[in-house]
Amino acid sequence: MEVLNDILGYKNRKIYQNTDFFSFSLDSVMLANFVTLRLRDKKILDLGTGNGVIPLILSLRTKKDIVGLEIQKSLVDLAQKSIQYNHLNSQVSIICSDMKDYVDSATIESFDVITCNPPYFKVNEKNFFNDSKEKMIARHEVMISLEEVVMVASKLLKNNGNFAMVHRTE
Repeated sequence: MEVLNDILGYKNRKIYQNTDFFSFSLDSVMLANFVTLRLRDKKILDLGTGNGVIPLILSLRTKKDIVGLEIQKSLVDLAQKSIQYNHLNSQVSIICSDMKDYVDSATIESFDVITCNPPYFKVNEKNFFNDSKEKMIARHEVMISLEEVVMVASKLLKNNGNFAMVHRTE
């Protein structure tokens, strides 16, 4: 079921979520607040943006252009609804694409800042997969591995840019 929620601690931001999909977590909120944004930074990219919580929070910290990249169309639709609801169409854009395809079509070294809250769990025979395809893709490396995320970020990030991500300690 689709719902409109407040983003934790932000009175000025609302987000559309679907209770059947993976909802944003405190990790995303912390990442959006942790990443260094400099005055000279002009373009920001959030890899695997999900329903767009990181771009929504980053838009409170900067007026620069923010792009959210997400492979799952259902989550792209939610993110775009949230962007529209919060009147951020001129600052934030959401692109539906596989990161591995996007890096081949995008301009290399075109972003000053890249964030990512990647899937945490490697795929192996011991994994318990959720029934929801959306949750499985968000939690497990079924569509992209951590190594591939880092490779994509390294190609898209400008020299002296910042890459920030959140991941499990192990």
